[in-house]
Amino acid sequence: MSRSTFKILFYVKKGSERANGYLPLMCRLTVDGEIKQFSCKLDVPPKLWDVKTARAT
Repeated sequence: MSRSTFKILFYVKKGSERANGYLPLMCRLTVDGEIKQFSCKLDVPPKLWDVKTARAT
């Protein structure tokens, strides 16, 4: 039986700023090297997003 790899990454989509100044929250899933990206349907204030930890503080 082979092992599967799984990664999940959250990030804000810069350049797609909303009228209120917030940025859309995106998700990237990788399973066995196959990547899927999608919107989480949430907006985050840019000043609250921490790039290093990939979370809003």
